[in-house]
Parts: sequence; C-alpha cells; structure tokens
Amino acid sequence: MIFKENVRSLLWRKGLLKNSIGRRQISDLDRICDLAEMGRAEEAEAAARAFLSDPRRAKESDPVPRWSASIAAAASAIDLGRGAEALTELEALITEMKPVANTTARQTLLLMARINRTSSLIARQLYAEAEHEALDILRVAGRLSPLTPVWRHQLVALWNLAEALCWQDRYEEAEAIARGNLPRAEGSTHAGLNAVLIASLNGQRRYEEALDQARQTTITPSRADTGTIGILTAIALHHLGHHEEATTTAQQALHACQQALPSDHPRIQRAHDILTLLNTENPPPPSQ
Repeated sequence: MIFKENVRSLLWRKGLLKNSIGRRQISDLDRICDLAEMGRAEEAEAAARAFLSDPRRAKESDPVPRWSASIAAAASAIDLGRGAEALTELEALITEMKPVANTTARQTLLLMARINRTSSLIARQLYAEAEHEALDILRVAGRLSPLTPVWRHQLVALWNLAEALCWQDRYEEAEAIARGNLPRAEGSTHAGLNAVLIASLNGQRRYEEALDQARQTTITPSRADTGTIGILTAIALHHLGHHEEATTTAQQALHACQQALPSDHPRIQRAHDILTLLNTENPPPPSQ
C-alpha cells in the first residue's frame, strides 16, 4: 500500500495558513497539489524539492511553507513506492516540528507528517510500530477535532492501522476497521480501506467474499493504487481453484503496474512473485 492522504488537503487550501504564506508560495504549493492530484508524482516531488531548495526558504522566519513542501515531497515519494526511503526524511522533519507545533495549523501539519511516517513504517515492514503510531495519531486527532476538521486525517490513520493489523495476521480486527469506515471514505482512502478489507477476507480464507468485494469495486484506481485489487483478486481466485483466471488476472495486474508505476516500484516485484507462486503447487500464494 502506498500514500495515505492526498496532498490537495494540505492546509493552505482551507485558509488556515494564509496569514503565514504569501501569494507566490500559495501558488507554488497549489501547483504541487495539482500535479499530485493528476498522478504526476515525479513532477510533484521535483516541484516540492525545488521549492525547498530555493534560497529564499532560508530567509523565511515561518517554517510552515517549508514544512508543507517537505510533507508533499515525502507524500509523492510514497506514491512512487519509495515509502521506506522517505522514513528518515520524515523522522527528521517531525523532530523539527514537534517543539514548535504551537498552533492548530502547525499541529495539523505535524499530524500529516506523522501519517506519512506511518505509511513509511509499513513500507519498511515495521508493522507493530506502525500500529502504535496510528493509534497515537488517532488520539491526537481526537483532541484536535473540536478545533479544526481532521476527519479525513482520522480516516487515513484508520487505514494505516487496519493495514498494519492485516500484515500482523490480525485479520478480524483489520476487517472490522475497514468495513466500518469504508462508507465515509473517499478517493485514495476508500481504495486503501477496500484493499485492506479484501486482504483481510483472504487472510481469513473467506475467498468467495473477498472475490465478491473485489468485483464490486467500481472506482477507477488512481495511479498509486494500480494493480492492488488485481493482485488480491488473483489470490482469491487461486484459492478457489480458478487457476487459469487467477494467472490471467495476475498477468493483467503486472502489466498495469509496469505501464503506470516506476520500474523499481515494490508492487511490480510483488506481482511477479504472485505469478511465480501461482505457477507452483507448493507453497500457495500469500493471503494478502
């Protein structure tokens, strides 16, 4: 799984930061959002890093524009499958932000940075730590909710939590979180919760239900979500004995990943691995 919160929800869009961000900065950051929303993550990351390298950043007394661009750069890296690589950068950013996160806007930005860190922990396969971080984020978001809208962030944290639980084979807990929050999720968060739900059903060997859920998926996946449902569908089909259809589905998922994602994206290797396992009787493919 990849990025947990569309960068378009960064706070300057809600007017919370307009007192501390000039018009030129808003324009630059909006452009980063536009690129990310169009699935042009490479360009979004490049634009964010160009913003950060501008010598004017060093002269600014308010760190909020730089923090915003840093979060956007890390989010784009996660979208491109480099979540594990982004972890060090995010941890340094969070260490800088914590002592001076003394306004609602800054606290919400810190929340976003921590959400991205949780995604990176999952990419590093540090699932127990990701679970702990997601739970703490939800506690912090609960305290912020009377002051500013954070429900989208809470949903993303719940997605992170469900994914971390699923990778720890705690499928029933992951299913409950995913199923309970799908109705109010949208966009990439809906796609992520839906994928966790299917994976959790596969993990419980409820393959018919997993297949039904996958086939009910009607939302066109974003670039970052490419291939996820296809891989999970192939696993369910294989366990139901539909070997030929499973192989075809996995091949289609691999092709889609190769067309849409960077060549070093982990999901491409995952699709290759699933195809290899599908063509051997033992061991069976993984449950998620």
